[in-house]
Amino acid sequence: MLSNQDTLIQRITLRLNPRVCRVAVLPAPNDRERTQWYFQRYVSHLPAAGEIVLFDRSWYNRAGVEKVMGFCNDDQYEEFFRTVPEFERMLARSGIQLIKYWFSISDQEQNLRFLSRIHHLLRQMPRRERQKDYSRGPVPQEIIVPEIY
Repeated sequence: MLSNQDTLIQRITLRLNPRVCRVAVLPAPNDRERTQWYFQRYVSHLPAAGEIVLFDRSWYNRAGVEKVMGFCNDDQYEEFFRTVPEFERMLARSGIQLIKYWFSISDQEQNLRFLSRIHHLLRQMPRRERQKDYSRGPVPQEIIVPEIY
């Protein structure tokens, strides 16, 4: 099940040409990246002229997830807020149009979505328990993909 942010990104990119629009999804920083300038890992994903890049989790993770989950210390958090305005001004001066969206839902809506996910997973259990039965059946020849040499 996708989060609403993922669904929104899919809806935005659905009708866009993948040659000019891409989604940047950065995993958690590795040991090397943790020693670099915070914004460095994002720079290689920035768009060239005529391109659109949607960041699925942007550098603002530092202000939210990383702070809340203890992935950054107070000094790193404060440094982020000192440097992010200048970083974004640098992008703008370089010709990058930066559009930021903030998605927020109420606690009540978050609880409803959480319960819905649990219900969805519980409904999947009987099918999951029968996975071996599904995979045991014969495979019709017409759906077998031929080998490519």
